[in-house]
Amino acid sequence: MAFNINSNIGSAIDNANIPRLEKSYECFPAWFVICFALSQFGTFLGCFFGIRGPEDQWPWAWWAFGAIPWWAPFIFPAKIVRTPDAIQIVAYLFGVQETIKIDEIKELELAKSCCGVYVKAKFTDDSIKRQQEEAGLCKCCVSGSESLSFFSEIEFCLEHGIGKETNESA
Repeated sequence: MAFNINSNIGSAIDNANIPRLEKSYECFPAWFVICFALSQFGTFLGCFFGIRGPEDQWPWAWWAFGAIPWWAPFIFPAKIVRTPDAIQIVAYLFGVQETIKIDEIKELELAKSCCGVYVKAKFTDDSIKRQQEEAGLCKCCVSGSESLSFFSEIEFCLEHGIGKETNESA
């Protein structure tokens, strides 16, 4: 028996069936964040050292410092931590980015997009209303769900009862 991720797309569990456990799941490993940052660094080098100003002044492209991806370690989550009461998204710098209380989740669903497979945490109506009140003028920015993308989604699904193991191969 194996877990075929594609045959389980759309599988979900409701709030009452979300297990209360403590575990950590890897999101984006450090090598991924470093490679991403280095791949973006070429833009900076090309602009900063390649663009000359009037009368061949150098360096003219001081604005190229904006192309350096200083933000990468802040936005790429390092791990997702499950506690009995919450799901925490933890970044490489400054720790917990977001905490989603289990009581605010209506269901966890295995979903797929052009970027791959992810777990969608759909919020309860009360949670959405509370988030809209907290958002003030930005009510339209409140989503009814949170996408959890990580490298160990099969392990997460199996441990949370999302989908079933089958005899099919992936």
